[in-house]
Amino acid sequence: MLLAGSYYFYMSWKPEYAALLLLSTAIDFWCGLKMGRIKEKKKRKPFLAISLIGNLGMLFFFKYFNFFSLNINDGLGMLGVDYTPAFYSIILPLGISFYTFQTMSYSIDLYNGNIKPETHFGYFALYVSFFPQLIAGPIERSSHLIPQLKKNVTPKMEDIRYGLNKIALGFFKKLVVADSVSVFVDFVFVDLSVSNGAQVSMALFFFAIQSFADFSGYTDIAMGSARLMGIKLIDNFNRPYWVRNFRDFWSRWHMSLTQWIFIYLQTPLLGKRRSQFRAFWVNILVLGTIGFWHGATWPFILFGVSHGLVMGVQLYIEYDPRFPVVKNQLYQRLFRPLWNATLMCLLVLMYRSQNVDDIIVGYTKIFTDFSFSFSDILSGFNSSTAFYSMAGATMLLIPTIFFNRELKFKSNLLYLIVVFGLIMLIGQDARQQFLYFQF
Repeated sequence: MLLAGSYYFYMSWKPEYAALLLLSTAIDFWCGLKMGRIKEKKKRKPFLAISLIGNLGMLFFFKYFNFFSLNINDGLGMLGVDYTPAFYSIILPLGISFYTFQTMSYSIDLYNGNIKPETHFGYFALYVSFFPQLIAGPIERSSHLIPQLKKNVTPKMEDIRYGLNKIALGFFKKLVVADSVSVFVDFVFVDLSVSNGAQVSMALFFFAIQSFADFSGYTDIAMGSARLMGIKLIDNFNRPYWVRNFRDFWSRWHMSLTQWIFIYLQTPLLGKRRSQFRAFWVNILVLGTIGFWHGATWPFILFGVSHGLVMGVQLYIEYDPRFPVVKNQLYQRLFRPLWNATLMCLLVLMYRSQNVDDIIVGYTKIFTDFSFSFSDILSGFNSSTAFYSMAGATMLLIPTIFFNRELKFKSNLLYLIVVFGLIMLIGQDARQQFLYFQF
C-alpha cells in the first residue's frame, strides 16, 4: 500500500516521469543482486559502474545537459568556431537529485561490502520512492530506512504526538515565516539594478531566513509524516546559523547531503595521506560540487566554491600556530558566530541570483550604495505594515530553534492551538512551492 501510495503521490505531478523513478530503481536493484553474489570487490566494479552511469546519466541529461551545451557553445564562440548547441526544453523531474543520490549510496555501500543486497524488489522500490522524503529528502541510506520499512510497526501514541507536532512546526515555518519574508525578497530580486544597497542587504538576510524556514519546514513535515507510520527519518538541520565556522555550518545544514558527500566523495579524495594543502583544495572541490548539485548555473557553482574557500581559510587560520585563535570568551561565543552569520548572508547572494550579472550588481549595490536609512529599505515597497509583519514572523522563528528534539511540551494541546492559530491568522496563502523542489 505504501509503495502504491508513493508512486501515486509522485505521478500526481507528472505521470510519465514515474518511469524514470522506476528505471533508476530497477537498475540499482539488479546491480545490487549481481554485486551481492560476487565475493571479490574488484569483480563488482562493472555493476557499480552500470549503477553510477545509469543514475548520473539521467541526472546529467535532465539537469546539466543544457548547461554544458550552452557553455561549450560560448567557449567555441570565443575561439571563432561556429557551433549550434543542442538544447532541450525539458522539465526537471521532481526529486531526481535526491533519489539518484539515495540509490547510488546503496550501490556504493554494496560495492564496499558494508551492507547485504535487498532481495525483495518491493521493499527496495519503497526505499527509493517513500513519499514523505521522495521530493526533497532527507537522503536516507538503505541500512537505516529499509529495516524500518520491513518491520510491522504499530505507531505508538508517542509517535503520533511527535508526528503531529513536527508537521505543525513544518507548516508554521513554511506558511508563516518562509512565505512571509519571500514577499520582500522577491520584490528586491525582480530587478536588482533599481534596488539600493540597504534593500539588497536586507533581502539577503530575509532570504537566509526564508531558505532555512522553507527547507527545514519541508523536512519537519516529512519527518512528522513518516513518524505517524512509525518510521524515523534522519534530521537535516541542527541550528545551522549560529556556528564557529563554515565547516560547522555544513555539518548542521542539509546534513543528509553533507554526510553523503563526506562519505562518498570527500573521504576518498582526501585519501590516507592527508595534508593541509590537500584538504584545502578538496574542500573547494567538494563545496563546489554541492553548489553544482543545487543547480546547473554559474551562481550556484560560485556559491559552493566561495564557501569552500572560506572554509579552507578558516581551517588554516584556526590550526596554524602562526595564527593563534582568539581565546576571549566574548569573541568565541558572540562575535565569531555573528561574523560567520554576516558572511553567510553576503554569500547567499550567489545562491539567490539568476546569473553572474546579478551577483555583480548586488555586491556593487551593497558596497557602493548602502545606507542605514529605513526609508531606503522601504523605498518602492508597497507597505511598511508588510515589512513589520515579516520582521515579526522572523522573530517568531527564534523560539522554535530552542525546542527540544522530541518536541515534548508541558501542554501539547496548547502548543498545537498556538501553532495552528498563528498559521490561520498570519500564514500566507501564496501557494508557493518549496524552494528545494527545483533541485
